[in-house]
Amino acid sequence: MRHPESGSSPGDIGSKTRPCPTSETIIHGGGDPGFPAIFLETLMHWLYLALAVLFETIGTTALQASQQFTRIGPSVLMVASYAVSFYLLAQLLRVMPVGVVYAIWSGLGICFIAVIAYFLFDQKLDLAAIIGIAMIIAGVAVINLFSNTTAH
Repeated sequence: MRHPESGSSPGDIGSKTRPCPTSETIIHGGGDPGFPAIFLETLMHWLYLALAVLFETIGTTALQASQQFTRIGPSVLMVASYAVSFYLLAQLLRVMPVGVVYAIWSGLGICFIAVIAYFLFDQKLDLAAIIGIAMIIAGVAVINLFSNTTAH
C-alpha cells in the first residue's frame, strides 16, 4: 500500500515520509500534528500542574507570613497566588481527572510546604510526619508511573 503523500510503501528504505509539522502548525492546530503536538500538549499539562503547585506553595508560605492576615503584603500575595493556582487547576481539569490532579497538587504542596516551613519558620517534623510525607511522595510516584488515568 502506497503512502498517499510520499508515494512510497511503508517498508521502503530511504523513502520520503511526511514532513514534521512546523511550530506554526502545532501552535495553531492546523493539519495532523502527530507526535510532536501530542508531546507538547502533554508537556504543557504537566507544566500547568507544576506551576499550580508552585503558586499554591507560594500562597501557603505567604499565609503563614501574613500572621493571620495582619500583614497586608503577604496577605495580598497569598490571595493572588491561590487565584493563579486555582486558575491553572481549572484549566487542567479539562484534560485530567480531578482526583489525580488534586492528589498530585495537594501531595506535592504538602511536601514542599514541610520543607519550606522547616527552613523559613523553624517548624520541625517528627518521625511520624516524615514517614507520612514519604508515603505521600510514594503515592504521587505510583500515580505518575503506573496509573493510566494520567496523560503520559
